[in-house]
Amino acid sequence: MQKYLILLMLVFPKQDSWANDLTKSPCNLDLGNQCGEHCLKSLKPIVAQGLLTRDNLEMCFKQQINSPYRIEKIISQIEITEQNIRNTTTKCINPLFKPIESQYYYIENTEALNWYGAAQKCVALGGHLLNLQSAKQFDLLKRHLRSDVDYWTDINDLSTTDDWVSLTSGHQATLLIWIDGEPKTVYKSNHCVYLQGTKEWKMKNDECESKCRFICQHSA
Repeated sequence: MQKYLILLMLVFPKQDSWANDLTKSPCNLDLGNQCGEHCLKSLKPIVAQGLLTRDNLEMCFKQQINSPYRIEKIISQIEITEQNIRNTTTKCINPLFKPIESQYYYIENTEALNWYGAAQKCVALGGHLLNLQSAKQFDLLKRHLRSDVDYWTDINDLSTTDDWVSLTSGHQATLLIWIDGEPKTVYKSNHCVYLQGTKEWKMKNDECESKCRFICQHSA
C-alpha cells in the first residue's frame, strides 16, 4: 500500500491548484504537444480522481501508523484506571479481613450467630457471607479454618425448597460439596447451609435459626 501511495504522490503532487488551473488556461501545462482544451477537459476527471485517491490513501496510511500507538495508549490508560480502582477498593477494606489469594475473609471462630444475624454482621463489616465460587478458592480457604468449628455460608433454599442459591448473587450456588446423605430436604425448615468442620468442611443444611460461627468475604 505504501508503494501505491508514493507512486500517486509522484504522479499527483500535492498542488491542488494544478487541477483547478486546467480550466483557466489549457496551455499552461505542456502535456505532450499542447493537446488542446478538449484533451485537457477529458483529463480533468481522471486528474481529480487521482488527487482524491492520493488523499484517501495518505489518510489511511497515517491511520495505520497511528492506530497501534493509539490502541496501546488506550490500553495503558485502562490498566492505570483498573489499578487505581483496586487500590481504592483495598484501602476501603475493613482491616479485620485478611487476604487469601485474590479474596479477603473475616473468619469468626468465637461468636456464634444464626444465619440471618451472621449475614447482617458481614454486611456491617463491609462484606457478605461466604460465597464459594470454585474448588480452588475452597481449598485455599480451608487451610485457615478450624476443624472443630462449623461456619455459615451464604447458600440457602429459602425461596424454593432444594433450589440452593447464593444470598450474595441471587443465583444458583456455584459450588456445592455435600456431606454424604445431605441435603436433608425431609426437614422442611433446614434452609441454610454451613461447613461442618469435623467433615472436612463439607456442606450440611440446617435451620437458619441455629447458631453457628461464620465467614465473611470481601471480593476486592
